[in-house]
Amino acid sequence: MVVLDSSGIDGPFIDLDRTFHELSTSNIDNERMVDDYYPVGDSRNWGSLLNEKRLLILSEAGSGKTTEIYNAALRLNKENKPAFFLRLEHISSDLEVAFEVGSYDTFLIWIASDEEGWLFLDSVDESRLRGARDFERAIRKLSHHIAQALGRAHIVITSRQSAWRGKEDLDLVQKAFPSGGRQHTARNDGEQTSPVLSSSPVQVLLNDSANKENTFNIVALDDLSSAQASRFIKAKGIANAQAFLDDIERANAWTFTTRPQDLDELAVFWSERGEIGSRIELVRNSIDRRLTERDQERDFHHPLSPDKARRGVRLLAAATTLMRIHTIKMPDCLPGIQGIDAAQILPEWTAQERFILLSRPIFDEAIYGQVRFHHREVREFLAAEWLSELLEQRGSRRAVEGIIFRQIYGQEITTPVLRPILPWLCLLDNRICERVAREEPSIFFEGGDPGQLPLSIRHIILREMCEKMADNSTGRNMCDRSMVQRFAKPDLRDQISALIHKYKGDDELTAFLVRMIWLGKITGLSDIVLDIALQPECEHYAFIVSLRALKETGTPEQLMQVRLHYLKYNDILDRDTVYELINNECLTKLMWQWLLDCLMKIPPKEQYSPDALTY
Repeated sequence: MVVLDSSGIDGPFIDLDRTFHELSTSNIDNERMVDDYYPVGDSRNWGSLLNEKRLLILSEAGSGKTTEIYNAALRLNKENKPAFFLRLEHISSDLEVAFEVGSYDTFLIWIASDEEGWLFLDSVDESRLRGARDFERAIRKLSHHIAQALGRAHIVITSRQSAWRGKEDLDLVQKAFPSGGRQHTARNDGEQTSPVLSSSPVQVLLNDSANKENTFNIVALDDLSSAQASRFIKAKGIANAQAFLDDIERANAWTFTTRPQDLDELAVFWSERGEIGSRIELVRNSIDRRLTERDQERDFHHPLSPDKARRGVRLLAAATTLMRIHTIKMPDCLPGIQGIDAAQILPEWTAQERFILLSRPIFDEAIYGQVRFHHREVREFLAAEWLSELLEQRGSRRAVEGIIFRQIYGQEITTPVLRPILPWLCLLDNRICERVAREEPSIFFEGGDPGQLPLSIRHIILREMCEKMADNSTGRNMCDRSMVQRFAKPDLRDQISALIHKYKGDDELTAFLVRMIWLGKITGLSDIVLDIALQPECEHYAFIVSLRALKETGTPEQLMQVRLHYLKYNDILDRDTVYELINNECLTKLMWQWLLDCLMKIPPKEQYSPDALTY
């Protein structure tokens, strides 16, 4: 249930029951910045985390970590438990004004008591804006003030992953806030449990070896699930919330809703336009937003022009793609960290400018000295923009095309490392687009936004694709569902009809084309689809996609005709097929009679086998 609290930092708090995953600390003794931490164990929620004596939350901008700990402090206060939310950037200069939940006076009362208390410290990256040593001074100052209450204190620290200096910072906070040992609780119900009983043997060994020295449990916020995103949108009171969710589904845009702030901004984008728009518009909007520093104070202290930032990320995207190394080293990382050196890619930039760029939310998963692009699609699009610029330069087209397309034993192939970039590059360069359409049309179903291509090009792509599938010169796969959904538009109706007629008898090609009708919701072809579904020799998959296409574009009478035909001409009915025939349908009197007749022909469920009809 979504709970609204009027005390949120940026308006009413929406409780989404956020979950966290723990990061392994098995290599904490390594002198490197522990670039190989990885998630272990099950997801955890606040009910379990609040039992920890020392907790570090590492998540990037917009993930909601500040709002989460602020409201965790408020909830504890309402339970009459001493809890305080402090801004780390204020502690070093004036501790008394650093409190936003709780007060300095109640803080002193708690220290003098014998009660347990919770300190939520936000955040490491903000504390370093004015000076590199401000964070250290804040930690040492607070440590001095709570010395007599350390054993009763639950301490939670937040940071952007890109600002956390691995072993150096961990050593600092562990020495400043020693603990008698961690209370590891792996369950989500808030009940403290034994690690031996709640964890796998491998995890227990990892935790035992790490916890000998490490008193801080390190976690990261999980991305929002689609269900949480739906709850967030509805709780925000967005006008036409269901239409917004439907538009996200249509555009297959759930990957742009993994952080609350991103989702909020996407909702604003949708409200202003009345639609999410095409995939390429989504990607461009995401780049523009993520290259902008969201914190005004941070932007004031560390400015970077939008044009320069865009040029920089294009070069880094091209480098990570061509070198097949997806991580980029932060400027202040220790020796031994793996990844591309940004100084070699951006040699004319200052170290501070490189750090500012790599700290922008277009990058994330900064695991102790490394960052990577937040979205693979964003990286591929930026690399395509870089290649497009090279193609436009005078005299360079032949050389660039020679890198993209190569002759091997007299046959032209696409350079594998550049293949993911080509669907985007085709939208930016007409000559490349026409060449790919002729030679390797399947590339358009591997990424990008094929629905934005001109109709004439999509006609060529579909014709060439069918010809190559028919003579087995390309893989007979059904292509990625989301790509087919983006490619298939109503303006292809006449060509799809002609191709179904041309390749009649080829079950795989028929299924491929009918699948386009289904996913593209292309109307006006339901009679053709019905004829396919009623053919006695119709292959199983072609029958299933025909049924789904009729559900999207046909009439109830046509669907009933298929059901009666299936019942009449089959002595034994397949349980999964019957499920498809009734799934998401209103069970009318006629439907109930048909289903009762089906039961006479449906075999019993096999033991231990998955079965959709059972559910």
